[in-house]
Amino acid sequence: MEGDWTELVRGEAGYPEPLLQLQGPLSTDRLWLRGCIPPGPRIAIVGTRRADATGRAVARILSGHAVDRGRAVVSGGAHGVDTEAHRACLERGGRTLVVAATPPGHVYPVGNAGLYDDAVERGGGILTETPPDRMVRPHMFLRRNRLVAALSEGVVVVQAGHRSGALSTASWARKLGIPVMAVPGSPLSRLSDGPNRLIERGQATILCRLEGLVEPEGRLDGEYLRVLQLVGADAV
Repeated sequence: MEGDWTELVRGEAGYPEPLLQLQGPLSTDRLWLRGCIPPGPRIAIVGTRRADATGRAVARILSGHAVDRGRAVVSGGAHGVDTEAHRACLERGGRTLVVAATPPGHVYPVGNAGLYDDAVERGGGILTETPPDRMVRPHMFLRRNRLVAALSEGVVVVQAGHRSGALSTASWARKLGIPVMAVPGSPLSRLSDGPNRLIERGQATILCRLEGLVEPEGRLDGEYLRVLQLVGADAV
């Protein structure tokens, strides 16, 4: 993940305006950006690193649909749901932002180096608040999730266990007044614990139709029907 990185300073030109809403201990004075932050509207698609075939497929479908409707996709660059959302966005010709917990020039997971490069080359970027040469600690991955939420106009949780980092993104979004949506799943699957609990507790809007992601289209295309089938909806 080589290339030029730009340091962004709070209060100076180029600093992302949505992050100015983060105050006190939530704020960050300096960021490092490679590429650019795609202009809005942006939507975050997040979920577990251990996504199964259904979760990966749903992430890809939702990401592609978002691109078709003029949205950029934000996620954390991790394996599973994040990776599928980024890749589908790029394959559809969209722009994506990877919000990383690692310092400039370091990739995690290492296998996603090519994906990170593609994000930049196709008009998106990689953003981190971790200073160069800083050692990464586990809590940094959870802390960066507030940036994922703040940079998005909505957060979609696809699959997540009850302790998944994706739920911290949803929590930050709620605190910031950003809509949270969750894809329901089988009560027999641990991967559905997170989204199902968000819905049950009234902390997320149930997303079983693509119209919930963007404005209604008034038609049933192939992807729409496929996502309904994947998430277990039995009626349209």
